[in-house]
Amino acid sequence: MGSGERAAQILHRSQPTISRQAKDCAHTFRTKLKKQGRNWITEGNTYLLELERSVHQLARLRGQRKIRAEINPWDSQLLQLKQLPYLQSGYCGEARPSRALELLKDKVVDAYITRFGSSSRELCAEDPDIAVIALAQFQVSAMAHQEHEALRMKLTQPNQLHHYLLQCWPEGALPSFERHLQVHGLWNGSRAMSTRDLLRDWEQSARQTEAISFDKVIPLSLHQQLQKVDLELGFTGEWALAIRKEACDTEVAAQLCDEISSALRRAKQQFPTLTIV
Repeated sequence: MGSGERAAQILHRSQPTISRQAKDCAHTFRTKLKKQGRNWITEGNTYLLELERSVHQLARLRGQRKIRAEINPWDSQLLQLKQLPYLQSGYCGEARPSRALELLKDKVVDAYITRFGSSSRELCAEDPDIAVIALAQFQVSAMAHQEHEALRMKLTQPNQLHHYLLQCWPEGALPSFERHLQVHGLWNGSRAMSTRDLLRDWEQSARQTEAISFDKVIPLSLHQQLQKVDLELGFTGEWALAIRKEACDTEVAAQLCDEISSALRRAKQQFPTLTIV
């Protein structure tokens, strides 16, 4: 969960209790916990820890415990999957797909539900353990506040947006989208990694009345304040489910795909171009 406070909320315990138990677990498995940037990592020989995670994940995939799904708060709000009795959704506190895929690879979580499917697919293209299942596609649009000049201009080419302040993020977070923007001279996100969650940076950027943002990286709450710029960016976003390959053929995976697809159909109002795969 990224912090003892969030773990305590999920487990209905106090933060000191979580810290004490985390230290006890680390001692049992002969590892050490270390904070690296925004995330906790384990150091030392993780062999026993990996065995423990494998056993617990197998139990979850067999329906003996709830499936653990990583999903950021914006996507969770949109899809409303919390009511599923077999699913426990959570958020590690870092919106980069690469972090979610690390947790999936390490068997900390069993699934990753995301609108950043194309970047996730690229980030784990050579990983033999992870599969990215496409669930839906949508055309990404540029968005601006109602009084923004771009809404009154007759724009015909994406590169015409470079005159305006554009939403940015640390380079490498969304590689496929960044590369597309770069082709049109719109990518200026070589900014150093923020100490805050990317979601906060994206929301703050989208709230700037002079900024151009993208519906791929703005929260549901801002859709009502922004309007689509009448311009085709030519980039197709992808909703996807990332899961370990050995779990692809399980009943749980099939059920989860069906539930997410149904949720996306209900969310079509926010993504008018959305097409279920």
